[in-house]
Amino acid sequence: LSVAQLAPLGLFVASFSFVYFVVPLAFWGGTPGMLWAGLVARNAVTEPLSFGQSVMRWLGAWLTWALAGLPGLLALGGRSLTDRISGSATYE
Repeated sequence: LSVAQLAPLGLFVASFSFVYFVVPLAFWGGTPGMLWAGLVARNAVTEPLSFGQSVMRWLGAWLTWALAGLPGLLALGGRSLTDRISGSATYE
């Protein structure tokens, strides 16, 4: 890959991940993988997530990836970084 090809590739990856994570979370309460595993994301009062909360979960996932997964250690306490940022929780 050349430097000129990295920008379009990065834009594609960011766009695809946005559609993959945010749209299903906002409409169905989970990504395809979460729904397959029987998990749903809900807000603090167990209502479906808003679009804004879904976007915050997506940003939290990118932040976790950018920090080499270290924020994943927060999940040992029960809630991941994405849950804390978006004010949501993941339920079975």
